[in-house]
Amino acid sequence: YSGRGQCRFINQDYDQAIVDFDEAIQLDPYLAEAYYYRGKTFEAMGDKLKATMDIEKAIRLDQRYNLIEKKDKK
Repeated sequence: YSGRGQCRFINQDYDQAIVDFDEAIQLDPYLAEAYYYRGKTFEAMGDKLKATMDIEKAIRLDQRYNLIEKKDKK
């Protein structure tokens, strides 16, 4: 589900991407990738609060996402 969500994110099908990321998280609540990309999807939709919450959760689960965020902010 996370991979399909990423494809939908890339294609700007944000609502369906969220559905896929939700499903991925339900199946594996420790899947940092799903939180990260769901956060990026919320960010693209203009929901900064949900975006921040998900990206921070991804970073707590996997520090590599902290490096990605730092790189994206440059």
